[in-house]
Amino acid sequence: MLIALWRWLLLLVAAAAVVFSLVDIVEPSNAGDFGLSLSPVHGQPGVYAIKTLSNPAARAGLSPGDTVRLPASEYVRCARFARAGERCSLEVARAGSLRSVTLIAQPAPVAEWVRLLQTVLRLSFLALGGLVAWRWFENPAARALATMLVAFGLAMTLTGVLLRTGWGGTTIPIVNAACFVAGSAAAVYFATLFPTRADDDVRVLLRRFCVPIGVVAIACLPAQSTSLTLWAAVIPIAGLIYFTVATVISLGISFARAQPADRPRMLWVLSSFGAGFVALAVGIAQQLAGQSDWASFGLLALPFGLTYVIARHRVFGIAFVVNRAVVYAGVSLVVVATFLVVEWLFSQVFVNVSRTTNLALQLGVALVLGFAIRPIHARVDRVVDDVLFRARHLAEAAIRRFAHEANLVTDTDDLLDKTLEVLSRDADASAAAIYRRGRDGIYEPVRSNFAAAAPVSENDWALLEMRAWHQPLEMHDGRSRLPGDIVFPMTVRGRLAGAVVCALKRSGEAYAPDERDAVRVLAHEVGLALDALEVRSLRRELARIAEEPASSEDVRERLRKIADE
Repeated sequence: MLIALWRWLLLLVAAAAVVFSLVDIVEPSNAGDFGLSLSPVHGQPGVYAIKTLSNPAARAGLSPGDTVRLPASEYVRCARFARAGERCSLEVARAGSLRSVTLIAQPAPVAEWVRLLQTVLRLSFLALGGLVAWRWFENPAARALATMLVAFGLAMTLTGVLLRTGWGGTTIPIVNAACFVAGSAAAVYFATLFPTRADDDVRVLLRRFCVPIGVVAIACLPAQSTSLTLWAAVIPIAGLIYFTVATVISLGISFARAQPADRPRMLWVLSSFGAGFVALAVGIAQQLAGQSDWASFGLLALPFGLTYVIARHRVFGIAFVVNRAVVYAGVSLVVVATFLVVEWLFSQVFVNVSRTTNLALQLGVALVLGFAIRPIHARVDRVVDDVLFRARHLAEAAIRRFAHEANLVTDTDDLLDKTLEVLSRDADASAAAIYRRGRDGIYEPVRSNFAAAAPVSENDWALLEMRAWHQPLEMHDGRSRLPGDIVFPMTVRGRLAGAVVCALKRSGEAYAPDERDAVRVLAHEVGLALDALEVRSLRRELARIAEEPASSEDVRERLRKIADE
């Protein structure tokens, strides 16, 4: 129950944050700038030195090196988050004298590419976190990863709220920092659960310290708005440093102990977390120094690196969903970018045209792009498949190639063994079985690596449906006695001669449509090949009977035996 609530809470938060991010990129920002950057003065809590300044602080006569005393709440507002038109009153100390200065925030110039990059950064965390929560929340490592991604995405969204509206006072910065702390703690949990749960080494100790350190760090955050002591700021930052180091150490240990086949995906995960957390640390250091935290954009390494490894190396069973998401995002990007470029070119060439003509040109461009959607989709799909899903398509091609070669195998046992091998190796089936129709309508497992695969009557629910429709069938209702999760018919001359039964993949992932179609073709071709081998065997036996001298009774007995088989 708690896990289900947690899942829906993450999905709700991610959806709300995505909506705000989309609105934020459309509406103009209301962010303001007082024109000064501050850095803490060592040994004097609550005292800040002016490092750099511009208008309006320069017009007010302030100079670099002047010091001001501010509570943390005013520091957050005056140095980082302000709305255009707000006032900030400062007591400025210079050479032992004090004077009062009131600054009025001017609209902060924010480059469009910066706003776009900020939106991409938020959406990438939120989209991937929501996708993992939606598709694979039963896995503990996936729960931790989804929590981390959504927490980081929410923190960046709250920063955007302040930058655009200035709403929330010190509440939003505190919640923002708490989200980063909680997300970093979740990263440690993920690192100690992936690829397998750590129960007997240093990773267990690192995980056990997460909750107490996270609670202490979050509890210290409200003190920053009222306390002038250094510990109020140091403890949360120390907690983030601990979580960063613990995550990298845990993933490093997992990488060192991983099997050779698992090391490529482990290396990608470790690199993504390492690059992303280094960028986060540098960004925090820049903020403390009163500089623009451009390094925070390096956090893009986390969602993009994880998206690649999930899709290419199948960390979780959402590869097909990621494929569709990447393809549709690519198609949308190509269409929108093409429309904007063409519209800009038209505006440069047709400067003096009427509004009606301009509208007609825009409609013409939109119409052409609409007809071009299909080829654009095909090209983007091909590029994405080559980059992210090449291994899957090579496996699918191997299945189809063996399906074409099945009728060349001359031994029934060899054909059955090879089919089971292909299903295990190329379809990645965790278990598979081949059923053939025997005497009295009983379908018997002639090859199987299921723990239990019993004979099934022709009146079994799954077999009835396949006999009627000759289509693959997913077995989730529990009515069929066949093992596995999906069954493919082996139809010969309109008759259900057998079935290929597959369990889910070893990763727990469902079969993508193209993989299902490849296995369907394999089942059909193997069914035809088995029938051809049976006919060939019968012909050889009949030829042998015809050549051997025997009485009519002996011939009838041998023919009766062949018919019974």
